[in-house]
Amino acid sequence: MPKISHLYKETQNLFDHDIRLWPTYAIPRVPTQKKSVDYRMYVCKYMKIVIQPHRGAELTDWQENMPKFRAKFAYAILCATRK
Repeated sequence: MPKISHLYKETQNLFDHDIRLWPTYAIPRVPTQKKSVDYRMYVCKYMKIVIQPHRGAELTDWQENMPKFRAKFAYAILCATRK
């Protein structure tokens, strides 16, 4: 089980209860980043899997496809801001 102690330290006094007691889950086989500059996109991709678990097939080749992921992400933001 992942630990949320770092999150707890960053969010002390923001919650009425101890968030260290929250249940935590890990998704198996999540790709790991190879370049430190990609961590933000890895967080976004990981959260997409958490929110849309049926999209688990996207668990391969994240690093190889990182330019495509960045472009799709930027396009989605651009389209959302033009409404």
